Amino acid sequence: MKHPLLLAAIVASLGFFPLPAPAQTQSPVTFDTFFQELSPYGDWINVEGYGMSWQPRVDSDWRPYGDGRWAQTDAGWTWMSNEPWGWITYHYGRWTTLEDGGWIWVPGYEWAPAWVSWRTNDDYVGWAPLPPEAVWEPSTGFTASVDVSYGIGVQVYTFCPIQYFGWPALRPVLMPVAQNATILPHTTNVTTVSMRNNTIYCGGPDYAQINHRGQYAVPQYQLQRSQAAGTWPGTGEQQALLKQGVLAVRSPKVYPIFSATSQRSVTTQVPRPRTQPDRRPGTPPAPVVQVTAQPTPVATQTAQPAPAVQAGPIYDVTVGQQPGQLPAYTVTGAQVVSPQQNPSTVPSPQPQAGYRVGDAPYRQQQAQQAQIDATRQQRQAQQEQPPQSETESRIQQQQQQLQDRTRQIQEAQQERMRQIQQSQTAQQQQAEALQQQREAMQRQLQQQQDRQRQQQQSQQQPQSGSQYQPRSQQTPPPGSGWKTLNTQ
Repeated sequence: MKHPLLLAAIVASLGFFPLPAPAQTQSPVTFDTFFQELSPYGDWINVEGYGMSWQPRVDSDWRPYGDGRWAQTDAGWTWMSNEPWGWITYHYGRWTTLEDGGWIWVPGYEWAPAWVSWRTNDDYVGWAPLPPEAVWEPSTGFTASVDVSYGIGVQVYTFCPIQYFGWPALRPVLMPVAQNATILPHTTNVTTVSMRNNTIYCGGPDYAQINHRGQYAVPQYQLQRSQAAGTWPGTGEQQALLKQGVLAVRSPKVYPIFSATSQRSVTTQVPRPRTQPDRRPGTPPAPVVQVTAQPTPVATQTAQPAPAVQAGPIYDVTVGQQPGQLPAYTVTGAQVVSPQQNPSTVPSPQPQAGYRVGDAPYRQQQAQQAQIDATRQQRQAQQEQPPQSETESRIQQQQQQLQDRTRQIQEAQQERMRQIQQSQTAQQQQAEALQQQREAMQRQLQQQQDRQRQQQQSQQQPQSGSQYQPRSQQTPPPGSGWKTLNTQ
């Protein structure tokens, strides 16, 4: 008995016993995953200072975070994109624009419900994608100072009327970008991106206030995060989860690993864009509207006009601004008054002591005062000027479209109710007709049973009465002339 045991021990020590198969592990998600997923929908380019970046093939009016809707989740405001590549570009990385106005996405490897800056007031909700310069630091996060800290300009924002913020597809109800300069000065930055329970939380507008003021409720879900990037439930399964209050999202851990194949396939080289936060993508630099030019000193009796200020791109001032407030703008050769400043509060120069009427300093002071008054009147006229007719017509067209859609929905509901009522009436009439048929059949059956009973009674009556007698034995009635036959 010892030899078989000894042989088994030797075989086991030599490793001839079969070992369990190693568990199959999913391949890690890297930059190559982004490269393969996004290549069918855009072009990869090498941008100076940013490296390999992705440019989507979209129309000229397209903007990030525009084709989809917002939802409130346990991780804060979460973007639900209608685009097939939205699970990558709106939850990883950053967005910026090139010199030609095209949007590009710079890869990032940290997942968040959305990487945006928020602004809001009682009438509008606005958001803007964070630029690549906004590097995530878990200890500090992002606060209401992101506009100033990272140069997020006016034209980068997207605004939506608060009553339509709950629409399932926001792009048709978004405000034109030309209205940003009018809307943004009256909004406040409410960005609060921080860490909560080891998860990035995207704070922003007040959820209760939006649902109170909006015509459409913003959905609220519980996030169900998946670490897999390949297999993904179908649309039917996702809709079933949404009905249960669960939003399934792909949030795998991504490793910044580049393969040689991906690097060699990117051949287009693009210079790094200059910082122009207020430049609208696809359009030339916006002209300066409100300008306070410094007057030119007058050396003679005739006042010389101030030098003309050339319109150019507007830049945000990053010094001395409070979080949540719109900074002033500066351009070369002029100071642009912040829209929050009241032109009526601009101080006027007072006559200095020792000046006499007719002196050159007095005439210079008068010329300066006249120029300041003219500038003030021009600003007041611009502020009192009504919106452009094109903008008004577009707003009215959007409102009319919304009213038409609401009316169509109401008419469809009324038609549906009318059809249901007609169907119920027809069913009731059919039931009454069936009841009448049943009652008629019961009456016919009862009559048939009565006739059969009467026939049975008529057949049984001779047997129950006197016995039948032949006619020869019957007694004829008196006077009838009948005779009784005598058989004897």
